[in-house]
Amino acid sequence: MAIYNISLFQDLNNFHKNFLTIKKKTNEILSKYDDVNYLDDPSVDIKTIAKENGIAEIIPVPPQDINYEHAILDDTDKDKIIIKVNQDDSEEEQLFSTAHEMEHFLKKKADMLKKADVFKNFDIAKKNSIFKEADTFKKSDRLSDLAARSGGNYKEAVRILKKVKGTELVAQCVSETVTRNLGKRVSKDKAYIELAKQIIKNASSIQKKNESFLLNVINKLYDEEIADYFAANILVPTERFILWKNKSNKVIAKKFKVPEACISKRREEIKKELKFITSKYPLYGNVIE
Repeated sequence: MAIYNISLFQDLNNFHKNFLTIKKKTNEILSKYDDVNYLDDPSVDIKTIAKENGIAEIIPVPPQDINYEHAILDDTDKDKIIIKVNQDDSEEEQLFSTAHEMEHFLKKKADMLKKADVFKNFDIAKKNSIFKEADTFKKSDRLSDLAARSGGNYKEAVRILKKVKGTELVAQCVSETVTRNLGKRVSKDKAYIELAKQIIKNASSIQKKNESFLLNVINKLYDEEIADYFAANILVPTERFILWKNKSNKVIAKKFKVPEACISKRREEIKKELKFITSKYPLYGNVIE
């Protein structure tokens, strides 16, 4: 007798929706740049694509200029949108970051990848209980001190955060919630990073807005993961990847001009994507016999 795993079914349903939304958008963009031999050079010229889709410049800058991020979207001048990338990152990482920020730009520009209100049923009681346990969020002056001690470097803030009682519960909650609604695993380490970034940006106001802070972190991390998934899809399209899948990750990464870690992650994503593409009833592929 077949038994349906409801939780797994919902995860894949969410992944399916995200995949179709992103695939539609990347296909629309890449259709203008498909006149290439994928067996010779499968890479995507993301810099050209970005500039032809509204980005004025892509500028490498010192990491401290962008708060040690991989990249930021600078839309201060609405007539000249700039992507600033971390000059200390490898060329492959800079290209991935460019694609990531391009998704943010497209979302702001035309609301083309607007996400559904997937967190409207978030367990408020659970959220408040977690905050009660987390010493970090009890006093805003403590958060200000943490932000100051980190020197604006989110990596240092993460190191400090991991030593604070109760913070692991918060990171776990963020990780589990985003994983469930994205449909693919998001690590606790990524949750720590987003917590640290938001504390640095909003340390003085978190105590006053305690109720909304965790939900804001969850939504922000969700947006970042969607942008990563968009970047992976546009830089390593499924149709191009399958022609190279039997090569090593190192060889594929070099050809597609992306970090090797991207290829490793992309393999797992494409396994899910192909199930949806090839199955007549993709959302019912999760039956446990």
